[in-house]
Amino acid sequence: MAIIKGIAVSPGLANGRVHVVRARVDKAPHWTLRREEIDAELGRLDRAIRIVDERLERQRSFVERASGAQEAGIFSVHQMVLKDPSARGTVEEAIRLERINAESAVQSLVAKLRRTMGQLEGDSVRDYAADVSEPWRVVLDELLEYDREQVVSTESEVILAAE
Repeated sequence: MAIIKGIAVSPGLANGRVHVVRARVDKAPHWTLRREEIDAELGRLDRAIRIVDERLERQRSFVERASGAQEAGIFSVHQMVLKDPSARGTVEEAIRLERINAESAVQSLVAKLRRTMGQLEGDSVRDYAADVSEPWRVVLDELLEYDREQVVSTESEVILAAE
């Protein structure tokens, strides 16, 4: 048996198979769009946001059924962050006006959110910065078409650990 030290996001003890989630490199490709490519790029962004929102809803529903509404609350928060018109408008404006690809525009938003929240005082507030930027990091992963590992197991409990 191994003991893993870290910060728990849920109270209590857990026993099960551990799935380690490793952080991705924060370097998205950057290119300039031709004017005629802008609408298609906005469509790619919209598709990625829709996919991530649907995934968050499935995760929220699963966790709520398994553990209760309080534990599922983080997924609702992530959905609200994703649907924030100001954040989405910032990304869409960068695509339209700067004529940059969606990956680059989303990465800029994530960096801005982290900078803004990182300047606030207190560890819990800085930890909140990760929660605020995480849904957009997942959108970036979707745009980059990272392979997703299946973590859900019907036969055993799963513990997620992030490096």
